[in-house]
Amino acid sequence: MKIEGTQKIEAPRDRVFAALVDPAALQKCIPGCQHMEQTGENEYNAKLKAGVGPVKGIFTATVSLLDITAPEHYKLVVDGKGQPGFAKGTGEFNLTEEDGGTSIQYTGEVKVGGLLASVGQRMIQATANMLAGRFFKALEAETLEAETLDIETVDTETMDAEIIDAETMDAEALDAEASGTETLVMEMVVSETSVIEILDEEESSEKEPTTSAEN
Repeated sequence: MKIEGTQKIEAPRDRVFAALVDPAALQKCIPGCQHMEQTGENEYNAKLKAGVGPVKGIFTATVSLLDITAPEHYKLVVDGKGQPGFAKGTGEFNLTEEDGGTSIQYTGEVKVGGLLASVGQRMIQATANMLAGRFFKALEAETLEAETLDIETVDTETMDAEIIDAETMDAEALDAEASGTETLVMEMVVSETSVIEILDEEESSEKEPTTSAEN
């Protein structure tokens, strides 16, 4: 069974692609994914809770990221097995920039077996389309959250820079105040020195006539 479509995400292509290849983001985006653990380069073991119609169960799965060409293309493969049967899904994603956002053209194929296959082709198709919708909705939420974090980081850095500027201004003001104080002290010292010199001159003047009179 095949699925295909185009999805618009209101976020830059680089950020969308980064989320698509980030295991932490993928865990939140893949419907029913409860756990992901890296086992190799771009390969993960996962635990999924999924089902079709009344047939549900827990699946152990491998998740592989293939044919990665950042930031425009990659392939996602999920291969799971559980008590209700098995399910394998592949999806190829092509990302293009569109009006400040990202357009994702995707094509996929889903194969199921065991009890899962007993629910019928129509229900399987409807479930696959629903899961694809959930995947892209979660992906958009992840990219918007990443954008908010980037903005908060920039704001924090700006505030830090303003604090540093304020501290620098305070330091300069203290330096200027200290310099002014030193200048004032020097002026006072010079003034006191001048007064002492004047007094000395006056004392000398008073003593000279006395000496003349005695002669």
